[in-house]
Amino acid sequence: MRVLVYMAMYNTGENFENIPYAKYTSDINNNYAIHHGYSFSCYGHPLDVDMSDRHPAWARVYYAGQNMHMYDYMLYIDGDAFVYNQEIKVEDLVNKYFSDDQTIFLFARDQKLMNAVFHCNRPNAGVFLIKCCDAAKSLINDWWKVPNDEYYSDKYIKDTGRYLDHKDTLDSHPYEQLALWFLRDRYPNAFRFTDIYRELNGLDGRFVRHLMQVPDKIRVRILQEYIKEKL
Repeated sequence: MRVLVYMAMYNTGENFENIPYAKYTSDINNNYAIHHGYSFSCYGHPLDVDMSDRHPAWARVYYAGQNMHMYDYMLYIDGDAFVYNQEIKVEDLVNKYFSDDQTIFLFARDQKLMNAVFHCNRPNAGVFLIKCCDAAKSLINDWWKVPNDEYYSDKYIKDTGRYLDHKDTLDSHPYEQLALWFLRDRYPNAFRFTDIYRELNGLDGRFVRHLMQVPDKIRVRILQEYIKEKL
């Protein structure tokens, strides 16, 4: 199975001085990929596409489209997330969740802890797994086009007390994740949630741990201790 583990740290790339924890998450996730024979890439800001009208967080969508043809599955991991259990394989998630032909995306619910749920029925775009196929290529393309797609012109999503439309995905948090929510409402059968959010995300993630809303100094300390104890 051809697997790409990738990160898109748009304001650092390989210059990790801009984000102090990035060199640690990148090293940990690269170690995971090497351990299982997967490919690994840590991308900076795209240079061959005009993203001047949208937030750089959209880079994760762009790179998914760029790599789709080379792999069977792609695992995206945010810059503040890392593979906690290095023995869990992508194949384990594939065998559990991709048994039907309709499932294209696997996400965890948008929460960081059992008692800290942001949106229980919405996916978190900080970590996700994509099955690479023609349908996925089409969905990634549609995800990218959400801000300008008139299909969504009369649709709104409520987030933290605001009603946001599809154009808000360009420059209003949560940017590409908001666009993903619009996409999921349009193509619900292509999406699947893990049974438990900790299988793919969360501060207490069993596979990938996502250090959401954690101060940078504490992130660095957590990651340094993990490397010292686990790697």
